[in-house]
Amino acid sequence: LQFDVVATDDVALAQLNFTATGAATASVTEPVAAGTTNTTRRFTVNVPADATPGAAITVQAAALDTGALQSTPAVLNLSVRDGVAPSVTITAPAAGAQATPGQTLTVTVMATDAGNVTAVTLTCNPILVGCETRAVSPAATTTTQTFSVTVPASLQAPASIILLASATDAAGNVGQAGRTVPVADIVEPALTNLQTVSGATRVLAGTDAALRATVSDNVGVVAVDFSTEGAFVTSGSAAVTPASTSTTVNFSIAVPANAPNGGTVTVRARARDAAGNLSPLQSLVLTIGDAQAPVVS
Repeated sequence: LQFDVVATDDVALAQLNFTATGAATASVTEPVAAGTTNTTRRFTVNVPADATPGAAITVQAAALDTGALQSTPAVLNLSVRDGVAPSVTITAPAAGAQATPGQTLTVTVMATDAGNVTAVTLTCNPILVGCETRAVSPAATTTTQTFSVTVPASLQAPASIILLASATDAAGNVGQAGRTVPVADIVEPALTNLQTVSGATRVLAGTDAALRATVSDNVGVVAVDFSTEGAFVTSGSAAVTPASTSTTVNFSIAVPANAPNGGTVTVRARARDAAGNLSPLQSLVLTIGDAQAPVVS
Protein backbone atom coordinates (compact mmCIF):
# COMPACT_ATOMS: atom_id res chain seq x y z
CA LEU A 1 0.00 0.00 0.00
CA GLN A 2 1.22 3.52 -0.75
CA PHE A 3 0.35 6.64 1.24
CA ASP A 4 0.99 10.29 0.35
CA VAL A 5 1.65 12.53 3.37
CA VAL A 6 1.31 16.32 2.98
CA ALA A 7 2.86 18.57 5.65
CA THR A 8 3.05 22.37 5.98
CA ASP A 9 4.55 24.77 8.50
CA ASP A 10 4.66 28.57 8.88
CA VAL A 11 8.42 28.65 9.44
CA ALA A 12 10.15 25.42 8.35
CA LEU A 13 9.66 21.67 8.57
CA ALA A 14 12.32 19.42 10.06
CA GLN A 15 11.10 15.86 9.61
CA LEU A 16 8.18 13.53 8.92
CA ASN A 17 7.34 10.47 10.99
CA PHE A 18 5.30 7.61 9.50
CA THR A 19 4.16 4.42 11.29
CA ALA A 20 1.90 1.46 10.62
CA THR A 21 0.78 -1.01 13.27
CA GLY A 22 -1.45 -4.07 13.37
CA ALA A 23 -1.56 -6.63 10.57
CA ALA A 24 1.16 -4.66 8.74
CA THR A 25 3.97 -2.71 10.32
CA ALA A 26 6.25 0.14 9.30
CA SER A 27 8.22 2.90 11.00
CA VAL A 28 9.94 5.57 8.92
CA THR A 29 11.48 8.94 9.79
CA GLU A 30 12.45 11.21 6.91
CA PRO A 31 14.29 14.56 7.24
CA VAL A 32 13.02 17.61 5.37
CA ALA A 33 15.35 19.97 3.54
CA ALA A 34 16.14 23.15 5.45
CA GLY A 35 13.75 26.02 4.87
CA THR A 36 10.96 23.86 3.47
CA THR A 37 7.49 24.94 4.55
CA ASN A 38 5.46 22.56 2.38
CA THR A 39 6.25 18.99 1.30
CA THR A 40 4.60 15.78 0.08
CA ARG A 41 6.20 12.41 0.75
CA ARG A 42 5.12 8.90 -0.30
CA PHE A 43 5.43 5.97 2.11
CA THR A 44 4.91 2.26 1.40
CA VAL A 45 3.51 -0.45 3.68
CA ASN A 46 3.76 -4.11 2.70
CA VAL A 47 0.77 -6.21 3.79
CA PRO A 48 1.86 -9.84 4.42
CA ALA A 49 0.29 -12.41 2.12
CA ASP A 50 -0.86 -14.40 5.15
CA ALA A 51 -2.48 -11.43 6.87
CA THR A 52 -5.83 -12.45 8.36
CA PRO A 53 -8.80 -11.03 6.45
CA GLY A 54 -10.53 -8.38 8.54
CA ALA A 55 -7.44 -7.68 10.66
CA ALA A 56 -6.84 -4.00 11.48
CA ILE A 57 -4.03 -1.77 10.23
CA THR A 58 -3.51 1.68 11.81
CA VAL A 59 -1.46 4.20 9.83
CA GLN A 60 -0.21 7.44 11.44
CA ALA A 61 1.80 10.38 10.12
CA ALA A 62 3.14 13.43 11.98
CA ALA A 63 5.43 16.37 11.18
CA LEU A 64 8.07 18.08 13.34
CA ASP A 65 9.21 21.65 12.65
CA THR A 66 12.55 23.29 13.31
CA GLY A 67 11.23 24.57 16.64
CA ALA A 68 10.69 20.97 17.81
CA LEU A 69 6.94 21.45 17.64
CA GLN A 70 5.03 18.33 16.50
CA SER A 71 1.74 18.23 14.62
CA THR A 72 -1.28 16.26 15.72
CA PRO A 73 -0.88 12.85 14.07
CA ALA A 74 -3.04 12.14 11.05
CA VAL A 75 -4.58 8.68 11.56
CA LEU A 76 -6.05 6.26 9.04
CA ASN A 77 -7.70 3.01 10.16
CA LEU A 78 -7.80 0.19 7.62
CA SER A 79 -8.77 -3.48 7.58
CA VAL A 80 -7.26 -6.30 5.52
CA ARG A 81 -9.51 -7.15 2.58
CA ASP A 82 -9.96 -10.82 1.68
CA GLY A 83 -8.82 -11.06 -1.92
CA VAL A 84 -7.88 -14.74 -1.88
CA ALA A 85 -10.30 -17.33 -3.29
CA PRO A 86 -10.98 -20.50 -1.29
CA SER A 87 -8.93 -23.58 -2.02
CA VAL A 88 -11.18 -26.33 -3.41
CA THR A 89 -10.38 -30.04 -3.86
CA ILE A 90 -12.51 -32.91 -5.12
CA THR A 91 -11.33 -35.83 -2.99
CA ALA A 92 -13.85 -38.34 -4.38
CA PRO A 93 -14.33 -39.86 -6.84
CA ALA A 94 -10.63 -40.41 -7.43
CA ALA A 95 -9.05 -39.37 -10.70
CA GLY A 96 -9.65 -42.10 -13.26
CA ALA A 97 -12.75 -43.48 -11.51
CA GLN A 98 -15.86 -44.27 -13.54
CA ALA A 99 -19.55 -43.71 -12.87
CA THR A 100 -21.87 -46.69 -13.23
CA PRO A 101 -25.25 -46.11 -14.88
CA GLY A 102 -28.19 -46.59 -12.50
CA GLN A 103 -26.08 -46.14 -9.39
CA THR A 104 -25.19 -43.31 -7.00
CA LEU A 105 -21.91 -41.45 -7.44
CA THR A 106 -20.45 -40.10 -4.19
CA VAL A 107 -18.69 -36.77 -4.66
CA THR A 108 -16.69 -35.32 -1.77
CA VAL A 109 -15.55 -31.68 -1.87
CA MET A 110 -13.14 -30.07 0.60
CA ALA A 111 -12.84 -26.28 0.78
CA THR A 112 -10.59 -24.08 2.93
CA ASP A 113 -10.34 -20.31 3.28
CA ALA A 114 -8.84 -17.98 5.88
CA GLY A 115 -11.87 -15.69 5.57
CA ASN A 116 -14.37 -18.53 6.12
CA VAL A 117 -16.24 -20.57 3.51
CA THR A 118 -19.94 -19.66 3.35
CA ALA A 119 -21.19 -21.94 0.55
CA VAL A 120 -20.15 -24.96 -1.51
CA THR A 121 -21.70 -25.74 -4.90
CA LEU A 122 -21.46 -28.88 -7.03
CA THR A 123 -22.44 -28.40 -10.67
CA CYS A 124 -22.81 -31.36 -13.01
CA ASN A 125 -22.92 -31.54 -16.79
CA PRO A 126 -25.30 -33.09 -17.69
CA ILE A 127 -27.59 -31.80 -14.93
CA LEU A 128 -28.07 -34.60 -12.39
CA VAL A 129 -30.04 -35.07 -9.19
CA GLY A 130 -27.78 -34.41 -6.19
CA CYS A 131 -25.78 -31.56 -7.71
CA GLU A 132 -26.67 -28.52 -5.61
CA THR A 133 -25.56 -25.51 -3.58
CA ARG A 134 -25.11 -25.87 0.17
CA ALA A 135 -24.78 -23.04 2.68
CA VAL A 136 -22.03 -23.55 5.26
CA SER A 137 -23.53 -22.38 8.56
CA PRO A 138 -21.79 -21.27 10.57
CA ALA A 139 -19.12 -20.24 8.06
CA ALA A 140 -15.90 -22.19 8.57
CA THR A 141 -12.28 -22.00 7.52
CA THR A 142 -12.46 -25.67 6.44
CA THR A 143 -15.46 -27.69 5.35
CA THR A 144 -16.02 -31.09 3.72
CA GLN A 145 -19.26 -31.67 1.83
CA THR A 146 -20.42 -35.03 0.45
CA PHE A 147 -22.90 -35.09 -2.44
CA SER A 148 -24.86 -38.15 -3.58
CA VAL A 149 -25.31 -37.83 -7.33
CA THR A 150 -27.79 -40.07 -9.14
CA VAL A 151 -26.42 -41.47 -12.39
CA PRO A 152 -29.38 -42.31 -14.66
CA ALA A 153 -29.52 -45.79 -16.12
CA SER A 154 -30.05 -44.11 -19.49
CA LEU A 155 -26.68 -42.36 -19.32
CA GLN A 156 -24.38 -44.72 -21.15
CA ALA A 157 -20.79 -44.79 -22.36
CA PRO A 158 -19.05 -43.10 -24.08
CA ALA A 159 -20.66 -40.21 -22.17
CA SER A 160 -18.85 -38.47 -19.30
CA ILE A 161 -19.98 -36.49 -16.27
CA ILE A 162 -18.21 -33.16 -15.83
CA LEU A 163 -18.05 -32.13 -12.17
CA LEU A 164 -17.36 -28.52 -11.12
CA ALA A 165 -17.02 -27.83 -7.41
CA SER A 166 -16.92 -24.22 -6.23
CA ALA A 167 -16.66 -22.57 -2.83
CA THR A 168 -17.55 -18.99 -1.87
CA ASP A 169 -16.03 -17.13 1.07
CA ALA A 170 -17.44 -14.30 3.18
CA ALA A 171 -15.92 -11.69 0.88
CA GLY A 172 -17.50 -13.22 -2.22
CA ASN A 173 -14.31 -14.78 -3.59
CA VAL A 174 -14.94 -18.03 -5.47
CA GLY A 175 -12.54 -20.96 -5.84
CA GLN A 176 -13.15 -23.91 -8.16
CA ALA A 177 -11.99 -27.44 -8.93
CA GLY A 178 -13.12 -29.77 -11.69
CA ARG A 179 -13.09 -33.43 -12.59
CA THR A 180 -14.34 -35.46 -15.54
CA VAL A 181 -15.82 -38.86 -14.69
CA PRO A 182 -16.33 -41.26 -17.63
CA VAL A 183 -19.47 -43.36 -17.59
CA ALA A 184 -18.62 -47.06 -17.30
CA ASP A 185 -19.44 -49.18 -20.32
CA ILE A 186 -21.80 -51.92 -19.12
CA VAL A 187 -23.63 -52.46 -22.42
CA GLU A 188 -22.91 -55.78 -24.10
CA PRO A 189 -22.19 -55.75 -27.83
CA ALA A 190 -24.26 -57.66 -30.36
CA LEU A 191 -23.26 -60.28 -32.93
CA THR A 192 -25.68 -61.38 -35.65
CA ASN A 193 -25.73 -62.99 -39.08
CA LEU A 194 -23.05 -65.60 -38.36
CA GLN A 195 -22.57 -67.46 -41.64
CA THR A 196 -20.02 -68.64 -44.14
CA VAL A 197 -18.92 -66.10 -46.71
CA SER A 198 -20.24 -68.36 -49.48
CA GLY A 199 -23.50 -69.01 -47.70
CA ALA A 200 -22.95 -72.78 -47.83
CA THR A 201 -23.01 -74.95 -44.71
CA ARG A 202 -20.61 -77.60 -46.03
CA VAL A 203 -16.85 -77.23 -45.74
CA LEU A 204 -14.08 -79.42 -47.09
CA ALA A 205 -11.46 -81.11 -44.94
CA GLY A 206 -8.02 -79.56 -45.30
CA THR A 207 -9.38 -76.11 -46.20
CA ASP A 208 -10.12 -72.86 -44.41
CA ALA A 209 -13.74 -72.15 -43.72
CA ALA A 210 -14.33 -68.46 -44.34
CA LEU A 211 -16.96 -66.96 -42.04
CA ARG A 212 -18.36 -63.55 -41.29
CA ALA A 213 -20.61 -61.88 -38.74
CA THR A 214 -22.19 -58.50 -38.18
CA VAL A 215 -21.23 -56.80 -34.91
CA SER A 216 -22.30 -53.59 -33.15
CA ASP A 217 -21.69 -51.80 -29.83
CA ASN A 218 -22.38 -48.44 -28.19
CA VAL A 219 -18.65 -47.76 -27.81
CA GLY A 220 -16.86 -50.14 -30.14
CA VAL A 221 -16.28 -53.84 -30.79
CA VAL A 222 -12.59 -54.77 -30.54
CA ALA A 223 -12.72 -58.48 -31.37
CA VAL A 224 -14.80 -61.51 -32.29
CA ASP A 225 -13.94 -64.59 -30.22
CA PHE A 226 -14.82 -68.00 -31.65
CA SER A 227 -14.53 -71.69 -30.85
CA THR A 228 -15.62 -75.02 -32.35
CA GLU A 229 -16.82 -78.31 -31.00
CA GLY A 230 -17.79 -81.57 -32.65
CA ALA A 231 -15.71 -83.10 -35.42
CA PHE A 232 -12.74 -80.96 -34.35
CA VAL A 233 -11.98 -78.45 -31.60
CA THR A 234 -10.26 -75.12 -32.01
CA SER A 235 -10.57 -71.53 -30.84
CA GLY A 236 -9.35 -68.10 -31.83
CA SER A 237 -10.04 -64.40 -32.01
CA ALA A 238 -10.40 -61.95 -34.88
CA ALA A 239 -9.34 -58.39 -33.96
CA VAL A 240 -11.44 -55.42 -35.08
CA THR A 241 -9.03 -52.59 -35.83
CA PRO A 242 -9.91 -49.84 -35.31
CA ALA A 243 -12.70 -50.61 -32.87
CA SER A 244 -16.07 -50.13 -34.52
CA THR A 245 -19.61 -49.44 -33.38
CA SER A 246 -20.98 -51.34 -36.39
CA THR A 247 -19.16 -53.49 -38.93
CA THR A 248 -18.91 -56.88 -40.59
CA VAL A 249 -16.04 -59.06 -39.37
CA ASN A 250 -14.47 -61.78 -41.54
CA PHE A 251 -12.53 -64.64 -40.00
CA SER A 252 -11.53 -68.16 -40.94
CA ILE A 253 -11.28 -71.54 -39.27
CA ALA A 254 -8.86 -74.20 -40.45
CA VAL A 255 -10.60 -77.53 -41.05
CA PRO A 256 -8.16 -80.40 -40.37
CA ALA A 257 -7.36 -82.65 -43.32
CA ASN A 258 -8.31 -85.72 -41.24
CA ALA A 259 -11.70 -84.31 -40.24
CA PRO A 260 -14.28 -87.12 -40.79
CA ASN A 261 -16.34 -86.88 -43.94
CA GLY A 262 -19.95 -86.21 -43.04
CA GLY A 263 -19.05 -85.07 -39.55
CA THR A 264 -20.43 -81.86 -38.12
CA VAL A 265 -18.78 -79.01 -36.28
CA THR A 266 -20.53 -76.28 -34.31
CA VAL A 267 -18.99 -72.82 -34.55
CA ARG A 268 -19.75 -70.49 -31.63
CA ALA A 269 -18.86 -66.79 -31.84
CA ARG A 270 -19.37 -63.70 -29.72
CA ALA A 271 -18.35 -60.04 -29.96
CA ARG A 272 -16.17 -58.36 -27.34
CA ASP A 273 -15.82 -54.63 -26.59
CA ALA A 274 -12.96 -52.69 -24.99
CA ALA A 275 -14.57 -52.90 -21.54
CA GLY A 276 -14.67 -56.69 -21.76
CA ASN A 277 -18.43 -56.92 -22.28
CA LEU A 278 -19.42 -59.98 -24.36
CA SER A 279 -22.35 -60.53 -26.65
CA PRO A 280 -24.50 -63.67 -26.35
CA LEU A 281 -23.06 -66.63 -28.20
CA GLN A 282 -24.23 -67.26 -31.72
CA SER A 283 -23.89 -70.71 -33.29
CA LEU A 284 -23.51 -72.11 -36.79
CA VAL A 285 -23.44 -75.85 -37.62
CA LEU A 286 -21.24 -76.91 -40.55
CA THR A 287 -21.01 -80.31 -42.23
CA ILE A 288 -17.63 -81.63 -43.33
CA GLY A 289 -17.13 -83.21 -46.74
CA ASP A 290 -18.39 -83.21 -50.27
CA ALA A 291 -21.99 -84.46 -50.45
CA GLN A 292 -22.10 -84.58 -54.28
CA ALA A 293 -21.24 -87.94 -55.84
CA PRO A 294 -18.91 -88.01 -58.87
CA VAL A 295 -20.41 -88.29 -62.34
CA VAL A 296 -19.13 -90.94 -64.75
CA SER A 297 -20.00 -90.99 -68.44
